[in-house]
Amino acid sequence: MHRFIAVLAGLVFANAGQALAQQPAPSTSFADSLTMLATACGKDIDTNCAGVNLGNNRLKNCLSRNQATLTPACRDTYGKVFSLIDKRTRSRNALLKHCEADAKKLCAAAQKEDGATIECLLLAKRLGWRCSQAMSEANFR
Repeated sequence: MHRFIAVLAGLVFANAGQALAQQPAPSTSFADSLTMLATACGKDIDTNCAGVNLGNNRLKNCLSRNQATLTPACRDTYGKVFSLIDKRTRSRNALLKHCEADAKKLCAAAQKEDGATIECLLLAKRLGWRCSQAMSEANFR
C-alpha cells in the first residue's frame, strides 16, 4: 500500500507542472488526496488497474472503465479524489504564476530545481500580496 501511494505521489508531482492554471482555489494536498484514493480504492486498483499509473488520467480512466466491478466506496470516492488532484494542480500552477516576481527575487537558486521554488517561498519572510494570497488559496500556508 505504501509503495502504491509513493508511486502515485511521484506521478502526480511529475505531471503537476503540465496542467494549465485557470483560477486559484483552496485545495487538498496531493498526499491527502492520494491517501483518500488508496483507502477507498487500493484493492480495486490492485484487482482492476494493477500497473496503471496515475499520469495523463490513465488510472482515472481505468477505474471508469471498470466502474461496474468497483466497490461502492471506491465508486463513490475516485471521481472526487481526481477532482481534488486537478484542483490542487491548478492551484499550484496559479501559485507559481502569481509568485513569479517573488520567486525571481527571493528564490533564484531554487528555481533551477523542480518543486524547490514552492519550498523556498514557504520559508520566505516577506512575499507580495498576490503571492501570499495564492499560497493561502492553495493551502500551502
